Amino acid sequence: IICVIFGHALELGDGAAENTLGHFVYCFTMPLFVFISGYFTKAHKSSKDLFKRNFKLIETIIVFQLIFITIDILFGKPFEKTMLYVPSWGLWYLFSLFCWRTLVVFINPQRINAYICVLISLTLCLLCGYVDLTLEFSFQRTFYFFPFFMIGHCLALNKIDIKTYCLSLKKSILILSCTLLVCIMICVIKETSILGLLLGSYNYSPQTPLASFT
Repeated sequence: IICVIFGHALELGDGAAENTLGHFVYCFTMPLFVFISGYFTKAHKSSKDLFKRNFKLIETIIVFQLIFITIDILFGKPFEKTMLYVPSWGLWYLFSLFCWRTLVVFINPQRINAYICVLISLTLCLLCGYVDLTLEFSFQRTFYFFPFFMIGHCLALNKIDIKTYCLSLKKSILILSCTLLVCIMICVIKETSILGLLLGSYNYSPQTPLASFT
């Protein structure tokens, strides 16, 4: 939590040191939060159980979204339609959590091989950048961080033997190197930035605010 606050504080600066440190912080803060959320997400016993858990999230999102909209209007900000479907402040995380809990019902490690589930989540993560949606309903962030949620969820269900794969250093280095190469290629081809990619808020289009990050 301290690192998240520190990362947001760094956004106020515009020096090279702040940018470099910001890159480092964003590399692990939100992925770690999402991973922990996935780890503590229990398998749904029934559709009723899923509805009950997600209803509380949606209820919280609606209440606080209306509160934020009201505050903005009271302070003179004109009403815009985007206020209704772009989550305010940290509400994006709650909406994404709602989506992740729903997605693991269909991409379920208890019915499908866990490694295939992780591969599917990674594929969705890369493909979502080509969709013409950004902050709307936290679309990009939901799929961008989905692999971390899936890995945490699989570990909690003991579907992935982490000890075996941690010992395989060569495999880990190969996977990380390939992932980093894909990210760099996307940034170069689509004229985006590493920091913008780490935020996970926008798609690959250079016309989006993602391209404004340096």
